Amino acid sequence: MSSGLGHTAFIGVIVICLFLVRMQCFLQFRLGCHSLPIAAGRFAGAAHVPRAHRVCLACNKGAVGDEMHLIFECTALASLRSRHASLFTGSTDTMRSFFAQPDHMGVFHCVANCLDFMMI
Repeated sequence: MSSGLGHTAFIGVIVICLFLVRMQCFLQFRLGCHSLPIAAGRFAGAAHVPRAHRVCLACNKGAVGDEMHLIFECTALASLRSRHASLFTGSTDTMRSFFAQPDHMGVFHCVANCLDFMMI
């Protein structure tokens, strides 16, 4: 006879693993060790891509696909930014001010959702 505790524990492990994967992506983003276009072309060796040509593939603005573009400018992420509207106030216009906000979990989820959208 099973009490169901095994199933609950299994679900808990899955949730923890998913959180850890999102946390790893978030930390890679903060350290610049991600696969946004700005970083992907930076270390391409002989096939080095000039910065101006490392454009965002999610929108059609032709903007450099860097961290600032992902968080503040990419039109493909406008609806996601609106879900996290409290993080985007008039005083939050730099990466430093964005990450210095008191709602650390909100910042984490916003960045993780952006990265999920970009499938990074």
